[in-house]
Parts: sequence; C-alpha cells; structure tokens
Amino acid sequence: MKIIESMHKNIKKAVVATIYEVIEHNPEKNINRIFSLARMLAKDDDSKKSIEEIEKYYNEVPSIKQFLQEVLTNTNKAFMKKLFENFFINAIWDGTLKRKKWLEKEDTKIPFVLLISPSIKCNLRYIGCYEVDYDKSKELSYEDIDKVVGQARDLGIYFIMVLGAEPFSVNYMWEIYEKYSDIEFMTFTNGTLITKEVADKIVKLGNIIPMLYLDGFEKETDSKGGSGTFLKVMKGMDFLKDRGVFFGVSSVVSRSNVEKVTSDEFIEMLINKGARVGWYFMYMPVGSKSNIELMLTPSQRIELSRRIKTIRMSKPYVSIDFFNDAPYVGGCIDGEYYCIKSKGDVESCIFAHIAVDNGELPPR
Repeated sequence: MKIIESMHKNIKKAVVATIYEVIEHNPEKNINRIFSLARMLAKDDDSKKSIEEIEKYYNEVPSIKQFLQEVLTNTNKAFMKKLFENFFINAIWDGTLKRKKWLEKEDTKIPFVLLISPSIKCNLRYIGCYEVDYDKSKELSYEDIDKVVGQARDLGIYFIMVLGAEPFSVNYMWEIYEKYSDIEFMTFTNGTLITKEVADKIVKLGNIIPMLYLDGFEKETDSKGGSGTFLKVMKGMDFLKDRGVFFGVSSVVSRSNVEKVTSDEFIEMLINKGARVGWYFMYMPVGSKSNIELMLTPSQRIELSRRIKTIRMSKPYVSIDFFNDAPYVGGCIDGEYYCIKSKGDVESCIFAHIAVDNGELPPR
C-alpha cells in the first residue's frame, strides 16, 4: 500500500512540475499538452469524461479555444498555478481519492463542493436577494468556519463557495482563505467592496475566485442595489482585471432584464472588463414582500436557454444557466452538495430552506 501511495506521489509531483513549467512558458501554445496532463490527474471516470469533452470543444469550437487562450495569457501566472493546484490537483486528484475512501468506509457520498454563508449582513439591500428576510443577527464565528472548512478538507472537499449576503464584509474570512490555501474559494459578492487593497489581497492569496453580482447595465443594477452600485462594480472589475485575477459575474434573470443580461452588448462589456464566467440564476420570489411579476414567463425561460447556448458557441465566455442546464448534471442537484447557513443550519440545497441538522447542535 505504501509503495502504491509513494508511486502516486511521485507521479503527481512530476505532472505538477511539468504543468507549472507549461504555465510559466507560453501556456497558450501548449494547451493540448495541458489537456494530456489533466487527464493524468483525473482519478475518476466522470472527471476524465469532462476533460475529454472540454478538449473536444476546444478543438472544434473557436470560442472555447479563444477563451482558454485568453485565460492562460492574461491571468496572473502565480494565480493560475494556485487555481490549477487547488482545483485539479487537490479537488480532483487528492480529493477524489479521499471522498472515495469515505464512501467505501462509511457508505457516505461526500460532495465535490461545499457552500457556506458565514453571515447574512450586507452593505446593500438588494431587491430579489434570497436572503432578504433572514435573521441578520445570526452569524457563524471564526471558530465555526475554521472547524467546518477543516472538516471539509479532511473529507476530501477542496472547493468551497462562500455566500452571504456579502462575504467580503466578514473580515475574519481573510484568515480562513490564508490558512486553507490549498482550498479554492468562490465568493459570490455584490462587488462594491472590491477596492485596490482587496484586489491586492485576492491576487496575493491566489485561491479566491470572485463572482460579482450584476443584473444588467447601470439602470437595472442601480434599481436593485441602489444609486452608484453599477459604477462601484465596474471599478472593482477594473482592479481585478489589472491584477490578472480570474473572476466572473452572477446575474439574477427576471422578466424585466432577461434581454439585457443576455445581449451581445452586455456580454462584450463583461469580456472587455476581464470577466471569464457568467452564471445565470432565474429570479425566484423570496420573502413576504416578493414580486411574482418579476418571474420569467415560460417563453422567456426557453429563450434564455437558447440564448445562453448561443453565447457559449460564439463568445470567449463560459455561460452557465443554473436551472435550464439541469439535464447536463442529471437533473436537480439537491443532496449533491452541503449548504451551511449563518445560523448553523445544514441544508441539502441553498434554494430549499429545509434543515435536518444544525452545526451548533449534536447531530440527531
């Protein structure tokens, strides 16, 4: 057993060294070599299949080729190395082996990703936010998050999404990001707190992928987040782009903005600002004062799906339609990940607020 583990470590060490060399020197000219190395890192059939599909699209779809070339060319080299190390080496290579052991030992399937909401406090009151009616007094402490993230890593989870309300309003999270540098954190943020100093921290740490909320142009964004929100988000994007940070945009799609957030003009603006990923979530009425008139009509849902597929095939920009893309991940992903809320509730889905356990209480 020790001999096999030693062989795995030596193979991984050699592959990692080669990947770093490729990233450092002309990565855009060695993408096929990167795919080959990535397949070596994949420890399960699903991961290998995903890599093969991406390589296929890369060779057949010009927009995918342009996307990967721009990412490898314009992303900060140290940031790119850390992203590759955490996502492919830790989450896919080491993480898969750990999660497999837990499945065999405890007959428990450990998810690939964990969602956490350290706090519900926010510097904005965003119309349509799913956390709008939550108790703002409830929040997790540094010790709580430290325990959760440490246990997640022990289980083989190396990819964590940090939600809020606003994750960059929780100062102790910087200590968490630094302590768990081998974990990749994706932060969903309104973007207004991304200053030069914050952008400097992000690029220095290298293990944070910011996803900035943006529901359209200035008129649409300010109508939800308040006057000046759009310009603050634009400035935050500039700070991230200037430092070579890989980041994306998260948009809530409603009846009033669906055409704007899927327009060529909007997508081109985001690409020029340095965004690489767009994640679309359909508006869902939440809270006692929610507006059901903002929900997409059936025809708009169909058009949203069609439009995002067009963007994927024509723009160097990865677009994800959270609801309409369900067939690609086998339908509803409830139970395929954990979501830990600010009051300690453990939920199987961020959109279905039903908890059977609380991290602050003994398990039932």
